[in-house]
Amino acid sequence: MEAENFFEREKRDADKREENAERTMRFLSLASKIEPLHGKKVEEIFSNEENKREFIDGLQPDEFIELLSGVNGILRGKEQEEWKMDGEHVQISSLIETIMPPNFKDKPELFMETLSAAKEMNNQGRSLEDIAILFSSLINAVHGFNDGNGRTSRLVYSLFTKNFEGRDKEEIKKTLLEDGRMEININPGLIDFRLERMLREQADSDYERSGNDRIARIFWQEYPFEYKEDIDQENIGKLGHLLQNDRFMLIVAMYDYFSNHSEIDINQYEERRGDNAILRWDWLAKDLRNEDIEEIINDYRQVKKELVRGLIDCIENPDKEEYEITGDEGRIQLFDYYKKEIQKEREGNQEILKKEDKKESQNEKFDFGT
Repeated sequence: MEAENFFEREKRDADKREENAERTMRFLSLASKIEPLHGKKVEEIFSNEENKREFIDGLQPDEFIELLSGVNGILRGKEQEEWKMDGEHVQISSLIETIMPPNFKDKPELFMETLSAAKEMNNQGRSLEDIAILFSSLINAVHGFNDGNGRTSRLVYSLFTKNFEGRDKEEIKKTLLEDGRMEININPGLIDFRLERMLREQADSDYERSGNDRIARIFWQEYPFEYKEDIDQENIGKLGHLLQNDRFMLIVAMYDYFSNHSEIDINQYEERRGDNAILRWDWLAKDLRNEDIEEIINDYRQVKKELVRGLIDCIENPDKEEYEITGDEGRIQLFDYYKKEIQKEREGNQEILKKEDKKESQNEKFDFGT
Protein backbone atom coordinates (compact mmCIF):
# COMPACT_ATOMS: atom_id res chain seq x y z
CA MET A 1 0.00 0.00 0.00
CA GLU A 2 2.82 2.38 0.87
CA ALA A 3 4.47 1.71 -2.50
CA GLU A 4 1.19 2.46 -4.27
CA ASN A 5 0.82 5.72 -2.34
CA PHE A 6 4.39 6.67 -3.25
CA PHE A 7 3.85 6.04 -6.97
CA GLU A 8 0.50 7.81 -6.89
CA ARG A 9 2.14 10.81 -5.26
CA GLU A 10 4.97 10.78 -7.80
CA LYS A 11 2.45 10.68 -10.66
CA ARG A 12 0.39 13.47 -9.12
CA ASP A 13 3.49 15.65 -8.70
CA ALA A 14 4.54 14.95 -12.29
CA ASP A 15 1.04 15.80 -13.57
CA LYS A 16 1.03 19.01 -11.52
CA ARG A 17 4.42 19.98 -12.83
CA GLU A 18 3.29 19.41 -16.43
CA GLU A 19 0.16 21.45 -15.80
CA ASN A 20 2.24 24.31 -14.37
CA ALA A 21 4.70 24.04 -17.28
CA GLU A 22 1.80 24.37 -19.76
CA ARG A 23 0.45 27.30 -17.79
CA THR A 24 3.86 28.99 -17.73
CA MET A 25 4.43 28.59 -21.46
CA ARG A 26 0.93 29.87 -22.20
CA PHE A 27 1.46 32.85 -19.91
CA LEU A 28 4.82 33.70 -21.49
CA SER A 29 3.33 33.41 -24.97
CA LEU A 30 0.35 35.67 -24.29
CA ALA A 31 1.35 38.13 -21.57
CA SER A 32 1.97 41.67 -22.69
CA LYS A 33 1.46 43.66 -19.48
CA ILE A 34 4.38 42.43 -17.38
CA GLU A 35 5.72 45.71 -16.02
CA PRO A 36 9.46 44.86 -16.16
CA LEU A 37 9.05 44.04 -19.88
CA HIS A 38 7.87 47.62 -20.55
CA GLY A 39 5.01 46.69 -22.88
CA LYS A 40 6.93 44.13 -24.91
CA LYS A 41 6.00 40.46 -25.20
CA VAL A 42 8.30 37.66 -24.11
CA GLU A 43 8.41 36.42 -27.72
CA GLU A 44 9.70 39.79 -28.87
CA ILE A 45 12.42 40.12 -26.22
CA PHE A 46 13.65 36.54 -26.40
CA SER A 47 13.40 36.08 -30.17
CA ASN A 48 16.99 37.09 -30.96
CA GLU A 49 20.33 37.96 -29.38
CA GLU A 50 20.12 41.70 -29.99
CA ASN A 51 16.81 42.02 -28.13
CA LYS A 52 18.05 39.88 -25.25
CA ARG A 53 21.15 42.02 -24.83
CA GLU A 54 19.08 45.19 -24.94
CA PHE A 55 16.77 43.71 -22.30
CA ILE A 56 19.68 42.89 -19.95
CA ASP A 57 21.11 46.38 -20.39
CA GLY A 58 17.83 48.06 -19.45
CA LEU A 59 16.70 45.73 -16.65
CA GLN A 60 16.58 47.30 -13.18
CA PRO A 61 17.36 45.38 -9.95
CA ASP A 62 13.81 45.56 -8.57
CA GLU A 63 12.47 44.45 -11.96
CA PHE A 64 14.86 41.49 -12.01
CA ILE A 65 13.65 40.24 -8.63
CA GLU A 66 10.04 40.89 -9.65
CA LEU A 67 10.48 38.81 -12.81
CA LEU A 68 12.14 35.94 -10.96
CA SER A 69 9.34 35.97 -8.38
CA GLY A 70 6.69 35.97 -11.11
CA VAL A 71 8.28 33.12 -13.05
CA ASN A 72 8.71 31.08 -9.88
CA GLY A 73 5.13 31.78 -8.80
CA ILE A 74 3.68 30.63 -12.12
CA LEU A 75 5.83 27.50 -12.12
CA ARG A 76 4.50 26.65 -8.66
CA GLY A 77 0.88 27.34 -9.61
CA LYS A 78 0.57 30.31 -7.25
CA GLU A 79 -1.82 33.23 -7.54
CA GLN A 80 -0.31 36.57 -8.54
CA GLU A 81 -0.58 38.08 -5.05
CA GLU A 82 1.68 35.25 -3.84
CA TRP A 83 4.47 35.90 -6.33
CA LYS A 84 7.34 36.82 -4.01
CA MET A 85 10.62 35.59 -2.57
CA ASP A 86 9.64 33.18 0.18
CA GLY A 87 12.78 31.11 0.72
CA GLU A 88 13.44 32.26 4.27
CA HIS A 89 13.92 28.79 5.72
CA VAL A 90 14.74 26.84 2.57
CA GLN A 91 17.62 24.36 2.52
CA ILE A 92 19.40 22.67 -0.39
CA SER A 93 19.22 18.92 0.01
CA SER A 94 21.02 16.17 -1.86
CA LEU A 95 21.62 12.46 -1.28
CA ILE A 96 24.71 13.13 0.83
CA GLU A 97 24.17 16.48 2.55
CA THR A 98 21.85 19.37 3.39
CA ILE A 99 23.29 22.83 2.70
CA MET A 100 22.16 26.08 4.25
CA PRO A 101 22.08 28.89 1.65
CA PRO A 102 22.80 32.57 2.46
CA ASN A 103 20.70 34.51 4.95
CA PHE A 104 17.30 35.47 3.58
CA LYS A 105 17.94 39.17 4.15
CA ASP A 106 21.06 38.93 1.96
CA LYS A 107 19.31 37.29 -0.98
CA PRO A 108 17.92 40.43 -2.69
CA GLU A 109 21.38 42.02 -2.49
CA LEU A 110 23.00 38.95 -4.05
CA PHE A 111 20.47 38.94 -6.88
CA MET A 112 21.23 42.63 -7.48
CA GLU A 113 24.97 41.87 -7.60
CA THR A 114 24.19 39.08 -10.08
CA LEU A 115 22.36 41.48 -12.38
CA SER A 116 25.21 44.00 -12.10
CA ALA A 117 27.69 41.28 -13.13
CA ALA A 118 25.43 40.25 -16.03
CA LYS A 119 25.29 43.84 -17.27
CA GLU A 120 29.09 44.11 -17.17
CA MET A 121 29.46 40.80 -19.02
CA ASN A 122 26.92 42.02 -21.57
CA ASN A 123 28.87 45.27 -22.09
CA GLN A 124 32.03 43.24 -22.61
CA GLY A 125 30.32 41.21 -25.34
CA ARG A 126 30.48 37.95 -23.39
CA SER A 127 28.32 35.17 -24.82
CA LEU A 128 24.67 34.83 -23.82
CA GLU A 129 25.56 31.28 -22.80
CA ASP A 130 27.98 32.63 -20.16
CA ILE A 131 25.41 35.17 -18.95
CA ALA A 132 22.74 32.47 -18.81
CA ILE A 133 25.05 30.29 -16.70
CA LEU A 134 25.55 33.24 -14.32
CA PHE A 135 21.81 33.81 -13.91
CA SER A 136 20.96 30.13 -13.57
CA SER A 137 23.83 29.37 -11.18
CA LEU A 138 22.92 32.19 -8.84
CA ILE A 139 19.22 31.32 -8.77
CA ASN A 140 20.26 27.87 -7.56
CA ALA A 141 22.98 29.10 -5.19
CA VAL A 142 20.91 31.86 -3.55
CA HIS A 143 17.74 29.71 -3.36
CA GLY A 144 15.42 32.69 -3.01
CA PHE A 145 12.26 30.58 -3.10
CA ASN A 146 10.82 27.84 -0.94
CA ASP A 147 10.35 25.62 -4.00
CA GLY A 148 10.89 25.66 -7.76
CA ASN A 149 14.38 27.21 -7.73
CA GLY A 150 15.66 24.55 -10.15
CA ARG A 151 12.81 25.02 -12.61
CA THR A 152 13.17 28.81 -12.40
CA SER A 153 16.90 28.56 -13.12
CA ARG A 154 16.34 26.20 -16.07
CA LEU A 155 13.68 28.45 -17.59
CA VAL A 156 15.88 31.54 -17.29
CA TYR A 157 18.84 29.65 -18.78
CA SER A 158 16.71 28.37 -21.67
CA LEU A 159 15.23 31.78 -22.46
CA PHE A 160 18.70 33.24 -22.92
CA THR A 161 20.20 30.31 -24.84
CA LYS A 162 17.22 29.54 -27.09
CA ASN A 163 14.77 31.67 -29.04
CA PHE A 164 11.20 31.72 -27.76
CA GLU A 165 9.63 30.55 -30.98
CA GLY A 166 8.99 27.43 -33.06
CA ARG A 167 10.74 24.24 -31.98
CA ASP A 168 12.70 26.06 -29.31
CA LYS A 169 9.47 26.57 -27.35
CA GLU A 170 9.06 22.82 -27.00
CA GLU A 171 12.70 22.49 -25.96
CA ILE A 172 12.18 25.16 -23.30
CA LYS A 173 9.05 23.42 -22.02
CA LYS A 174 10.93 20.10 -21.66
CA THR A 175 13.25 21.67 -19.09
CA LEU A 176 10.24 22.40 -16.84
CA LEU A 177 8.89 18.85 -16.75
CA GLU A 178 9.68 16.00 -14.36
CA ASP A 179 12.94 15.09 -16.13
CA GLY A 180 13.84 18.73 -16.76
CA ARG A 181 17.07 18.63 -14.79
CA MET A 182 18.18 15.74 -16.98
CA GLU A 183 17.87 18.09 -19.97
CA ILE A 184 19.88 20.88 -18.35
CA ASN A 185 21.06 21.48 -14.81
CA ILE A 186 23.28 24.47 -14.09
CA ASN A 187 24.46 23.19 -10.74
CA PRO A 188 26.90 25.40 -8.77
CA GLY A 189 27.55 22.35 -6.60
CA LEU A 190 29.88 21.21 -9.39
CA ILE A 191 32.42 23.85 -8.28
CA ASP A 192 31.24 24.72 -4.75
CA PHE A 193 33.90 22.52 -3.20
CA ARG A 194 36.63 24.37 -5.10
CA LEU A 195 35.28 27.80 -4.11
CA GLU A 196 34.94 26.62 -0.51
CA ARG A 197 38.54 25.42 -0.53
CA MET A 198 39.74 28.79 -1.89
CA LEU A 199 37.79 30.68 0.77
CA ARG A 200 38.97 28.34 3.52
CA GLU A 201 42.63 28.54 2.46
CA GLN A 202 42.48 32.34 2.49
CA ALA A 203 40.79 32.32 5.90
CA ASP A 204 43.38 29.85 7.25
CA SER A 205 46.18 32.09 6.00
CA ASP A 206 44.65 35.28 7.47
CA TYR A 207 44.03 33.59 10.83
CA GLU A 208 47.58 32.22 11.04
CA ARG A 209 48.98 35.61 10.04
CA SER A 210 47.15 37.18 12.99
CA GLY A 211 49.14 34.93 15.33
CA ASN A 212 46.73 32.03 15.81
CA ASP A 213 46.96 28.33 15.03
CA ARG A 214 44.97 27.18 12.04
CA ILE A 215 41.97 25.07 13.05
CA ALA A 216 42.26 21.77 11.21
CA ARG A 217 38.76 20.58 12.05
CA ILE A 218 35.91 20.62 14.56
CA PHE A 219 35.68 17.50 16.68
CA TRP A 220 33.84 16.17 19.74
CA GLN A 221 33.82 13.06 21.87
CA GLU A 222 30.74 13.66 23.97
CA TYR A 223 27.28 14.05 22.47
CA PRO A 224 24.71 15.47 23.08
CA PHE A 225 26.56 18.63 24.03
CA GLU A 226 26.13 20.26 27.40
CA TYR A 227 24.88 23.81 26.77
CA LYS A 228 23.84 26.39 29.37
CA GLU A 229 20.32 25.88 30.72
CA ASP A 230 18.88 29.07 29.22
CA ILE A 231 20.08 28.41 25.65
CA ASP A 232 17.33 28.78 23.05
CA GLN A 233 16.50 25.39 21.54
CA GLU A 234 15.99 26.90 18.09
CA ASN A 235 19.56 28.24 18.17
CA ILE A 236 20.86 24.85 19.27
CA GLY A 237 18.99 23.28 16.34
CA LYS A 238 20.50 25.70 13.81
CA LEU A 239 23.99 25.23 15.18
CA GLY A 240 23.53 21.46 15.29
CA HIS A 241 22.58 21.53 11.61
CA LEU A 242 25.84 23.33 10.73
CA LEU A 243 27.90 20.92 12.82
CA GLN A 244 26.34 17.96 11.07
CA ASN A 245 26.37 19.32 7.52
CA ASP A 246 29.01 22.01 7.01
CA ARG A 247 31.83 21.92 9.56
CA PHE A 248 34.31 22.83 6.81
CA MET A 249 32.83 26.31 6.33
CA LEU A 250 31.81 26.63 9.98
CA ILE A 251 35.53 26.81 10.80
CA VAL A 252 35.75 30.03 8.75
CA ALA A 253 32.86 31.44 10.80
CA MET A 254 34.68 30.41 14.01
CA TYR A 255 37.75 32.35 12.85
CA ASP A 256 35.57 35.46 12.63
CA TYR A 257 34.00 34.74 16.01
CA PHE A 258 37.31 34.25 17.86
CA SER A 259 38.89 37.23 16.05
CA ASN A 260 36.07 39.44 17.34
CA HIS A 261 36.51 38.16 20.91
CA SER A 262 40.14 38.62 21.90
CA GLU A 263 39.10 38.06 25.52
CA ILE A 264 38.49 34.36 24.78
CA ASP A 265 41.43 32.00 25.33
CA ILE A 266 40.89 29.66 22.41
CA ASN A 267 43.63 27.33 23.68
CA GLN A 268 41.28 25.98 26.35
CA TYR A 269 39.01 24.65 23.60
CA GLU A 270 41.74 23.19 21.39
CA GLU A 271 43.26 19.75 21.39
CA ARG A 272 46.71 19.39 19.87
CA ARG A 273 47.27 16.59 17.39
CA GLY A 274 50.73 16.91 15.98
CA ASP A 275 50.95 20.28 14.25
CA ASN A 276 47.18 20.60 14.07
CA ALA A 277 44.77 22.41 16.38
CA ILE A 278 41.44 20.59 16.75
CA LEU A 279 38.49 22.65 18.03
CA ARG A 280 36.69 20.52 20.63
CA TRP A 281 33.04 21.51 20.36
CA ASP A 282 32.02 19.53 23.46
CA TRP A 283 34.38 21.76 25.49
CA LEU A 284 33.28 25.01 23.85
CA ALA A 285 29.51 24.33 24.01
CA LYS A 286 29.42 24.59 27.81
CA ASP A 287 30.50 28.25 27.74
CA LEU A 288 28.37 29.52 24.83
CA ARG A 289 25.59 32.01 25.52
CA ASN A 290 22.58 32.66 23.32
CA GLU A 291 24.23 35.77 21.89
CA ASP A 292 27.39 33.79 21.12
CA ILE A 293 25.48 31.15 19.18
CA GLU A 294 23.53 33.81 17.28
CA GLU A 295 26.81 35.55 16.42
CA ILE A 296 28.39 32.30 15.17
CA ILE A 297 25.33 31.56 13.01
CA ASN A 298 25.42 35.11 11.61
CA ASP A 299 29.16 34.78 10.92
CA TYR A 300 28.44 31.54 9.07
CA ARG A 301 25.74 33.26 7.01
CA GLN A 302 28.29 35.92 6.07
CA VAL A 303 30.68 33.17 4.97
CA LYS A 304 27.93 31.74 2.74
CA LYS A 305 27.35 35.21 1.31
CA GLU A 306 31.04 35.54 0.45
CA LEU A 307 30.96 32.09 -1.12
CA VAL A 308 28.13 33.17 -3.43
CA ARG A 309 30.02 36.35 -4.25
CA GLY A 310 32.97 34.16 -5.21
CA LEU A 311 30.70 32.27 -7.61
CA ILE A 312 29.59 35.55 -9.20
CA ASP A 313 33.16 36.79 -9.49
CA CYS A 314 34.61 33.63 -11.04
CA ILE A 315 31.97 33.82 -13.79
CA GLU A 316 32.20 37.58 -14.30
CA ASN A 317 36.01 37.68 -14.14
CA PRO A 318 37.06 34.19 -15.24
CA ASP A 319 40.66 35.11 -16.11
CA LYS A 320 41.69 36.15 -12.60
CA GLU A 321 44.83 34.33 -11.48
CA GLU A 322 43.16 33.17 -8.25
CA TYR A 323 40.64 31.15 -10.28
CA GLU A 324 43.26 29.05 -12.04
CA ILE A 325 43.01 25.44 -10.87
CA THR A 326 44.47 22.05 -11.69
CA GLY A 327 42.03 19.86 -13.60
CA ASP A 328 42.30 16.49 -15.31
CA GLU A 329 43.96 18.15 -18.29
CA GLY A 330 46.36 20.39 -16.38
CA ARG A 331 45.89 24.05 -15.47
CA ILE A 332 42.48 25.50 -16.33
CA GLN A 333 40.36 28.48 -15.29
CA LEU A 334 37.60 27.59 -12.83
CA PHE A 335 34.79 28.86 -15.08
CA ASP A 336 36.06 26.78 -18.01
CA TYR A 337 36.20 23.76 -15.69
CA TYR A 338 32.62 24.53 -14.57
CA LYS A 339 31.33 24.64 -18.15
CA LYS A 340 33.04 21.35 -18.96
CA GLU A 341 31.50 19.74 -15.88
CA ILE A 342 28.04 21.04 -16.85
CA GLN A 343 28.45 19.58 -20.34
CA LYS A 344 29.78 16.29 -18.96
CA GLU A 345 26.78 15.97 -16.63
CA ARG A 346 24.40 16.84 -19.47
CA GLU A 347 25.87 14.20 -21.77
CA GLY A 348 25.70 11.61 -18.99
CA ASN A 349 22.06 12.44 -18.31
CA GLN A 350 21.20 12.21 -22.00
CA GLU A 351 22.69 8.71 -22.10
CA ILE A 352 20.54 7.74 -19.12
CA LEU A 353 17.42 9.11 -20.82
CA LYS A 354 18.20 7.22 -24.03
CA LYS A 355 18.57 3.96 -22.08
CA GLU A 356 15.30 4.59 -20.24
CA ASP A 357 13.48 5.35 -23.50
CA LYS A 358 14.89 2.16 -25.02
CA LYS A 359 13.82 0.15 -21.98
CA GLU A 360 10.29 1.60 -22.05
CA SER A 361 10.05 0.86 -25.76
CA GLN A 362 11.07 -2.77 -25.19
CA ASN A 363 8.56 -3.12 -22.34
CA GLU A 364 5.78 -1.77 -24.56
CA LYS A 365 6.64 -4.35 -27.24
CA PHE A 366 6.60 -7.11 -24.65
CA ASP A 367 3.21 -6.03 -23.28
CA PHE A 368 1.78 -5.84 -26.78
CA GLY A 369 3.06 -9.32 -27.58
CA THR A 370 1.32 -10.83 -24.56
